[in-house]
This record gives sequence, structure tokens and C-alpha cells, in this order.
Amino acid sequence: MKKIILILSLCLFISIIMGAPLSIHQTQLNAGAGLFNYHLPIYVGMDYGLTKNSTVGGGLSTSFYDYGNWFDIYGNWNYHFVNLLSMPHNTDFYAGLSLCFDAWLGHKGHEDDHKSVLILTGQIGGRYYFNNNLGIHLEIGGCPTSNAKIGISYKF
Repeated sequence: MKKIILILSLCLFISIIMGAPLSIHQTQLNAGAGLFNYHLPIYVGMDYGLTKNSTVGGGLSTSFYDYGNWFDIYGNWNYHFVNLLSMPHNTDFYAGLSLCFDAWLGHKGHEDDHKSVLILTGQIGGRYYFNNNLGIHLEIGGCPTSNAKIGISYKF
């Protein structure tokens, strides 16, 4: 329990010092690597500025194993706390929900050849923008393929 509280506190601190929500109708590309079961999954996703403080988006993440592949296709909604917390314009702190189609495709003959499930989950994250378009992000939670993600964000 202490480890969970420490990790959540660290994530909150990092999120507060890290990247700005999108403007309404603005699009952002996110890409990077995650952490899951001693593997480094890769992911790519898009976010779209729905309102002043919320975004919707989606993406794909995958992890490769010797005996198969695990992947997620997901849609998400995030609320951005930048305005509520009067944070600097080059930072972002958000939390939201994801609906994930989580699938395992094992090699033929493996005991778990194919499994898939639909999952509703939550995430918390933050960004720091170096300029008006390019930033880094960190996210905890979300779809099962990546328990934690770190990568780049680019606003169009």
C-alpha cells in the first residue's frame, strides 16, 4: 500500500511539473514506449480538443513476446486540470477514462492462442511542452498493455 501511495504521489508531482491542454478542435499526436511485465510496449495515439478542459482520443499499443503479441485498441476521454489549478500554459495535468479492446494473439499450439476482452479503465498523466507544439508526457494507468507510458506529444 505504501508503494502505491508513493507511486501515485510521484506521478502527481511529475504531472504537475509536466505539458497544456489542447485548444478546442486542435489535434495532438502521442507516441512512445510503455512498461508492462518486463516488456517495453510501443504506442501511438491521437487526442482532439473537445472543450476548453477536455479531450477525446484513441490509439493503439502493442507488446511483442516470443510466444505471441498483446495489443490494445482504445478510445479515451480526459479532463485537463490546467485552468482549474491555474497551472502554467506549458504544462498539463489530466485524468480520464479509457475503453480498451485488449487482445492476446498467441502462436498456434500455445495454451492461450487467442483471448480478447473489452475493459473500462482510468488513467492520470501530465505533459511538459518545450514550445507551442512539442512536449513530453507521462501517463499511469490506461489500457493493460502499458501500465505506464512515456513519450512525445506533438500539437498540430
